[in-house]
Amino acid sequence: MTLSLHPTPRRSTAPAPPAPRPSPRTPAARRKRLHTALTLFTSLFIQNHVDIVELLLASQANPNLVDNLNSAPLMEACKAGSDRAIRSLVVGGATWHMGTIDTAAALCTTVFESNLPLLRRYLAAGARADAGDYDAR
Repeated sequence: MTLSLHPTPRRSTAPAPPAPRPSPRTPAARRKRLHTALTLFTSLFIQNHVDIVELLLASQANPNLVDNLNSAPLMEACKAGSDRAIRSLVVGGATWHMGTIDTAAALCTTVFESNLPLLRRYLAAGARADAGDYDAR
């Protein structure tokens, strides 16, 4: 039998303390809140609850966030047919987020489908009519 000068530490049977909650002021927490706001923007346009969209804008929600499908609230407002939401977003600082090629493709598709109301909304939202010719025709 060997004796040790250092006793073996006892293991505690108490549960581990909970992990600390992230501070609401960290960049990750801000991004999560803004992403949540963007998700709300998108779903609210579909339901056409523009009053809630205006409340989110008044609460400093960023109207220019783009989701993983490359869509922003202004684009969703156009697709949902909400002229009032488009005006509110533009006044709230939203800008057209699509690049030249994507804008040209969206406008071309809209014209091909003869969707004049959507074309008017895209232009009201800031899409440039002279964005370019994506297929060089």
